[in-house]
Amino acid sequence: MVASRGRERWVLLKFYWEGWTEEEIAQELGISQQAVSKVKQRALQKLKELLSGLL
Repeated sequence: MVASRGRERWVLLKFYWEGWTEEEIAQELGISQQAVSKVKQRALQKLKELLSGLL
């Protein structure tokens, strides 16, 4: 589970802060672009839930 959260964080950082494409992230991780998209969606959903709990 921790590894999954670390990967999700890494994907979000690379995509949103460093401007990497999903394809670049996929190549770096050795997974498909579709898998990167799913990791990103899952991470964003978790972030949304976390933030909505704070409001």
